[in-house]
Amino acid sequence: MTEIKGTGNTRRNLLLPVLAAVCALALAAMAYVLAVSGGEGREQGTFTPPPFDQSALPGTPAAMQDASGENGQETAGGPDDRETAARLEKLGYSSLDAVNYQVSVCGAPVLEDGKVILYLTNPETNQVWLKVRILDASGQILGESGLLRPGEYVESAELDMEAVKAAMETLDLSEKGTGLPVILRLMAYEPETYHSAGAVSLSTVLTVSGGW
Repeated sequence: MTEIKGTGNTRRNLLLPVLAAVCALALAAMAYVLAVSGGEGREQGTFTPPPFDQSALPGTPAAMQDASGENGQETAGGPDDRETAARLEKLGYSSLDAVNYQVSVCGAPVLEDGKVILYLTNPETNQVWLKVRILDASGQILGESGLLRPGEYVESAELDMEAVKAAMETLDLSEKGTGLPVILRLMAYEPETYHSAGAVSLSTVLTVSGGW
């Protein structure tokens, strides 16, 4: 009996280190998956790098604001520049500090011809690629831009009008005249690797020029 118990104890003593090693390997594998998952969808292996925006323009629309001088005095800027500067002011174009990067966007975007006008800008001082995703209050994606490199901006992003109409139908009658509540999800990526560099959300209202 003594020898049998001794054999059982020996087996248990050998088994414990093996189980500990297996657990350690499993934890290491989980840590590796979390470390490389970085961006959206990576944890399921479904991440597809977003494309660059084909409508991107170099520079920044904020430069247009210099087209009109102080106290209404005109400068060398042409009428198109002054019109754009006035439009940016009306749409609430401003800069946001997201800690790791900065971004400029219109806080009062409007819907025109199936596009949301928001002048998303990636300042040249940034070290990240940027894009915007437009969501309704429930998180449904209404549209999104492509990626912008530092020193680029895009005037608008395409919207799924069927999704916009469906979101409008969920509003109360008292809300429909004020516009559609949306979330501008500003998403940053590390260049080349596409690892997430952070994201910020801006809650606002999407209106239509001339009303719904």
